[in-house]
Amino acid sequence: MFGRRFVFAVLCTLPAVGTRAAEQKENPTYDDPLAAAADPDFAIQGEYIGELDTGLGALKTGARVISLGKGKFRTVLYLGGLPGDGWNKEVYEGDGELKNGVAVFEQPQGAGRIENGTLTMTSSEGDVVGKLARTERKSTTLGRKPPEKAVVLFDGKNADAFENSRVSDDGLLIPSATSKQKFGSCTLHLEFRTPFMPEARGQGRGNSGCYLQGRYEVQILDSFGLAGKDNECGGIY
Repeated sequence: MFGRRFVFAVLCTLPAVGTRAAEQKENPTYDDPLAAAADPDFAIQGEYIGELDTGLGALKTGARVISLGKGKFRTVLYLGGLPGDGWNKEVYEGDGELKNGVAVFEQPQGAGRIENGTLTMTSSEGDVVGKLARTERKSTTLGRKPPEKAVVLFDGKNADAFENSRVSDDGLLIPSATSKQKFGSCTLHLEFRTPFMPEARGQGRGNSGCYLQGRYEVQILDSFGLAGKDNECGGIY
């Protein structure tokens, strides 16, 4: 083991395969949010939060809407709130599709539709039982400044601290990149962005990783809306 150090790095990963071209016909890959915005499904995918009328009172409820490509969606409803924000481990899942600019979902318990950033849910009888607004949660450590005496490996300007790497035109570190300096026990601050790959599934969706000490991999993956298993984003191999 090497000496104990605090390591601070801000890294942004690009997809291992893919391109920025929005005109891809098979397995489109968007590594730029502005390019992804050209896909109408991108504006619908995301998290929604609000209240659901259960018949016994209002219950905080969250939803995740996952784009599956070509106007198809999967929705996961979380009773109690979104994961990490009150979810009580009860979920309901359903499928949906884009119709005339509106995402429509059907479930045995009722239906839903997303229009202008609002998910409106109705009962099986057609009564409105809840409205959830689209929200964007951000990590409380996003953009955190390096603490005193931290080793900054990447600041968006150059890749001098790494072997076999370079910086993209928009200031991202292009993998594969191995730090020249070696570390043992440390704290690593890592920021990354996964690509929007609506037609990919499971481990094929934005799969990358950060290797520590040349032996452990911390999984980087677009596992949005999945079950939270130990091989998803943040998992350690």
